[in-house]
Amino acid sequence: MAYKTLIIDLEELKDIKSGLDFVHEEMTNIDDITKRINELIGNPEPDLKGAVSDFDGSWDDNRKEIVDSAAKMSEATQHTIEDWNKWDSDAAKAVSPDGASMPASGEPV
Repeated sequence: MAYKTLIIDLEELKDIKSGLDFVHEEMTNIDDITKRINELIGNPEPDLKGAVSDFDGSWDDNRKEIVDSAAKMSEATQHTIEDWNKWDSDAAKAVSPDGASMPASGEPV
């Protein structure tokens, strides 16, 4: 019987979740960023102001989908982290001679 090794890098998953949370927060606060950009631009040539307005409008159309997707992926990543930690702890407890729970850190709980 062949054994397979499963490696879950929890730190990498935590980094991914952190990145997704950052994207969600930044995209949620985009109105503040847009307002600051408009303040920096001031009262430019009509063509520039129109181009910025067109870009902003197009971006808003897609932003909600990005925000929702980032939130869903972050939540799924968090569930993966929690589920893996629970499985790891339960498996360690099941195989330890005294039944003590052993988390991924290797220290008894």
